[in-house]
Amino acid sequence: MLRKGVALASVVCCLLLSGCDYVGTGVDTLVRPPNLSEQQEQIYDALETTVQPGSTLNLISPENGSYRSAVILHNMDSEPTEEALAFYSASSQSTMGDTGLRICLLDQIEGEWRAVWDIPGEGSDVDKVLFFTDHTTDHNYILIGFTPKEDGQQKTYCIYDYEVGSLQQRAVGEYQMLEVFDIDGDGQEEIITVSYQEEKSLVQDFSTTAAVTRVQQGQFIQSAPTVMAGKAISYNTVTKDQGSFGAPALVIDEQVSKSTYATEILIGAGDGLQNLIYQPGHDLYDQTMRTQVPISYDINRDGIIEIPQTEYLPGYSLSGNSPLYLSKWYQLQDGTLKFTTLAYANYSQGYGLLLPSSWEGRVSATNLLQNDELRFFVYHGDLEDQSEPILSLKTETVSNIAVSGLPAGYFEVATIGQMVYLAKLYPVADPALALTPEQVKSQFVEMYVTTD
Repeated sequence: MLRKGVALASVVCCLLLSGCDYVGTGVDTLVRPPNLSEQQEQIYDALETTVQPGSTLNLISPENGSYRSAVILHNMDSEPTEEALAFYSASSQSTMGDTGLRICLLDQIEGEWRAVWDIPGEGSDVDKVLFFTDHTTDHNYILIGFTPKEDGQQKTYCIYDYEVGSLQQRAVGEYQMLEVFDIDGDGQEEIITVSYQEEKSLVQDFSTTAAVTRVQQGQFIQSAPTVMAGKAISYNTVTKDQGSFGAPALVIDEQVSKSTYATEILIGAGDGLQNLIYQPGHDLYDQTMRTQVPISYDINRDGIIEIPQTEYLPGYSLSGNSPLYLSKWYQLQDGTLKFTTLAYANYSQGYGLLLPSSWEGRVSATNLLQNDELRFFVYHGDLEDQSEPILSLKTETVSNIAVSGLPAGYFEVATIGQMVYLAKLYPVADPALALTPEQVKSQFVEMYVTTD
């Protein structure tokens, strides 16, 4: 539920910018860096004037989202120039105290950076920072998500605007997932949240819901809630999609347990949202649950996002040590999940490989740790019987290959950054199971786990 805010007051404060692209993680101790530009010197000087002598100032970086810097440059008002937003805490040995999380905004006034507004944060740390514009008024807003001060609480978001020298809080809400996205395709970005329903009504017995909040002429209006599955312990990855489901959509990949994941998909529907996966009477949620493959992805590169499911490769079971999994990828079509692609996904090493359908049930794999190698082989009923190998995959660094060359029998599949992906093929009795170097290269997919 949204809670209306009032204007926030305070004095000055703020920040260090050790470069326009300063990026930190967690808490960073403020130390004046050498060779600052004139702009950076002004920002630093403005910060120094707000800290009591002998205090230590720590910059605090957002934990998630696109903006991971403790200091963010962005146009936050109606003027053409950028402002600076900083997150910090200050501690003093003399008082043995800590200010807790604070937000400071700096503006350029008469050509100089000055700290103009300083307020306390609504949590212990910054979860994420987002910006959006009300196109009915061309007014810019700052959306900040805060991690809770106590375990078990939901995160809190606050909507601020900055005009005429003051930072004002316009609305407050709670969330587990928070995004800004034009989910109804009207050209105006909305705020999408997933949150707990703390009190159940007589007509609504679900504990987790999603809602869309729209801004119109400076007013924030939240939709009626849309039911979510309510089994997630965290919402790890949110993909903003435009073409897979006939309408703009948020593909939400969530963690259900230590190694189990699932997916829900939200689209706009009237003034609210529709969950394409979890609906009373038409529930596909359990079909999206899987192990070891946390994110949905356009695995076959056809422009449509697929949702993974997993099953053990032949010979493996839950009771075994370090089982290997086959991933099967499905597209949502006409209210059902339809199979499209067979693959092996290795997120720890950043790749996936599309596999022939003929491999299902007939090919297994093993990790050869001594060679840092993954080997696929024809399964003859026993994992110990690897007498008929098909394909080996391994990674090497560019520098190692430059010195030692390619390992015997291997060819290069792809190079990504400093990592080189290599493959080795073996003769196979059944042509239906055989691959060519060209097939391996064309079916190789770069894959990484990304968090919101």
